[in-house]
Amino acid sequence: MSYTNDSCLQTNLKEKPMKCLLLTLALCSAIFIPSARAVDSLPYFGSVRAEVLNQLNLATNVAEPDKKLVSALRKALTAIDKTKPDYASGSKSLGKIASGLNRTSVSNVFAPVFQSTLADYIAALTGEEGTLAARLAATFPSKSRTSGELALERLLAALQSANATDDIIAAAKLLGTAAKEFGTATKLTVKAEDAPPPPSHFTATITGSGEGTVNFSSSPAPAVASRVGNLVTITGTQIQVNGTTVKTKVLNVGIPNIVDGTTTYPVGANDGNHATVVYTTSTGGLGGPPSGDAFGGTSGSLTVNINIATKTAIGTFSFAGPGGNNPGNIATSSNGSFSVVWQ
Repeated sequence: MSYTNDSCLQTNLKEKPMKCLLLTLALCSAIFIPSARAVDSLPYFGSVRAEVLNQLNLATNVAEPDKKLVSALRKALTAIDKTKPDYASGSKSLGKIASGLNRTSVSNVFAPVFQSTLADYIAALTGEEGTLAARLAATFPSKSRTSGELALERLLAALQSANATDDIIAAAKLLGTAAKEFGTATKLTVKAEDAPPPPSHFTATITGSGEGTVNFSSSPAPAVASRVGNLVTITGTQIQVNGTTVKTKVLNVGIPNIVDGTTTYPVGANDGNHATVVYTTSTGGLGGPPSGDAFGGTSGSLTVNINIATKTAIGTFSFAGPGGNNPGNIATSSNGSFSVVWQ
């Protein structure tokens, strides 16, 4: 029998498949674990402790108790009661308890109990990962944020490996790895939340056929960002005066369907699903006729972090596109960057 987590079916394509797998396991765990476990808290040893007490009662109420079994059960009970209520301590104790009881005559009795406890840890840590991922997505781009996201990827990888093994002791070690990454990610998330926004800018190194390479930066006036509905538009103009010649470069970026957090859009047509990039050049003045072209991006990508409450858009982009007047000419950029506050 299979069970499907609907939230996984509806997850954005950016979500990692392993997270959906782990969330499905968590749902199955919630179905099969007795209701008493639903209120269990770290270190999630309620069912293990109950079974240890049950087996201890059975083992001591016989004419000739199995001393080895009684000793192992009492050691397990002591380990349970001394375990601190955190993921690292719990995963370490789980491995220790399983190692001791797996050598006894009741190892088969405890196997499903340990598996249910493992499922509790995977479900809880998967939930913690989701919470931290959402918090990181709301922060400004920073080294702490990038490092935090990598720690969360390692956390999910450890949980996936723990879920894939039938060896409870090996799984407990993997839980320990996940717990360590959770601690690391938590600290990095706090740092990321305290990180300031990057300085306001709108820049790109743009190379255009017949136009040369331009280190674009909106000057002398800063770029202007505005929002209409769910579309944010950024427009920057660079004006260079050389004697009687005026060169004007205009860079326009459109970000569709804005939502809080980080989103990556393909660059292409203005259809509400693609980010748009248009680079316009013009040269005028005494000494010759005006010239120029408009290059519309037909490929590339734009990654942006949006905070609707603070009206900030921070991101990077690349694009390539032909000229409107001379389609054989192509303008490209691989290092576009912006940090703006829209009006």
